Amino acid sequence: MIRRIHCLGVAFVTLLALCGCDPLGKPSLPVQFGVRVTDGQLRVWTGSPCRGTTAVNVTFNIDGRAKAELKLEATPLPEAIGARTTPPNPGVEVEYLTVGGPYPGFDVVTPLPAGFDWRTADTVSVFPQSPRSFGGVSKLGEAIAESDRHPPDTYWFEGIGWLSPADVAARDGTKFLTLCSRDPARGRQLPRVFGVRVTDGTLRIWPGRYCGPVDAVILTFQPGQTDLVLAADSRNAVPFDSLTATGPYPGFAVARPLPGGFDWRTRKTVLLRVYRPSGEPETTTTDLGPAVTESGRHAPDTYWFQGFGWLSPADVAGKDGTELLTACAPEPQRR
Repeated sequence: MIRRIHCLGVAFVTLLALCGCDPLGKPSLPVQFGVRVTDGQLRVWTGSPCRGTTAVNVTFNIDGRAKAELKLEATPLPEAIGARTTPPNPGVEVEYLTVGGPYPGFDVVTPLPAGFDWRTADTVSVFPQSPRSFGGVSKLGEAIAESDRHPPDTYWFEGIGWLSPADVAARDGTKFLTLCSRDPARGRQLPRVFGVRVTDGTLRIWPGRYCGPVDAVILTFQPGQTDLVLAADSRNAVPFDSLTATGPYPGFAVARPLPGGFDWRTRKTVLLRVYRPSGEPETTTTDLGPAVTESGRHAPDTYWFQGFGWLSPADVAGKDGTELLTACAPEPQRR
């Protein structure tokens, strides 16, 4: 009886690693990630960016006796004085991870055992806790033995082979899923987007359709992950209908400010997340280049929307719910 319970426990843990947050949410395609050895270090590639990752579990020999775990958690936010609610942690964008560190943006809550040598492990499982993430398991033998024979941008994907970024991009969603890919079995989904432009030298964010009062707003610049985290002010909450990246922020308490001297012009992309009682907070990562170089050529009420170009309020109203979803637009009813 005890042996049976142990076996069921191992099976459940393995299923959890393979299926992400919900062990019943089995993906429609195999979930894969890449591993290789570079300069004597084990490197993991999720295959695509895992945005908003709040924790990562790396487990060696997940179903064996020599199991070893590394657990990382995103560095917590400081208390936001005057905030109505505690804002969510923005997490970290994860795509590449080197076992042994460094782990920027994360705290090590469970280190690998002292003296642990990953070269003696048979398998490694990786589970990033981020929106729409899955977990996966890979054997290590091929990566340990063959990495030196393959280009440095290629990684071993279990059961498939050595793949470059172009190889992965061509197969992701058709032959397999990377750890943070959207499962195509969920059906077509309208892109959730927002507008950006530069006015009087400041970066302006337009969520599109009026959001009403919200709980929190997070703005994330990449590369280098720089976050602005705002929480609704308990004394002066106001509807969220626009945002100037560098402030002021009426109606919000600042939980994580932009660093002093931060220049958003040095970043390539920005991501907006809007948290409210219901609805999807994530939007599409948006290139800053068009806003920086083209804003002066377009009417002051138009904004750059990723994948759709420069749109006026009338343009957005005509597309919202049919071709796109603005940051706070309701999901259309499925027929």
